[in-house]
Amino acid sequence: MEQGPNNVCEENTFNGIFRKLSKSIRDFLYYKSGDLELAEDIVQEVFTTLWQKCKDVPPEKAKSFLFTAANNRFLNNVEKQKVRINYKN
Repeated sequence: MEQGPNNVCEENTFNGIFRKLSKSIRDFLYYKSGDLELAEDIVQEVFTTLWQKCKDVPPEKAKSFLFTAANNRFLNNVEKQKVRINYKN
């Protein structure tokens, strides 16, 4: 995929996506987890992943990519917590 002005790899496009979606994703994760720090950490992780995969994610798919990735990270975190609790017990 070529890098044009409307490509996620273009810094202004990426920054615009971040400004538009980061708070919504954080709020979504905070609602699910009740943990603001966890929500903010996952937001940073998913935007880092988006940047790393920017050539593979068209701007019009960025929102669903980010929310899906955020939800998957949240679910992975829940599984890790279950393992820790079971291990403690």
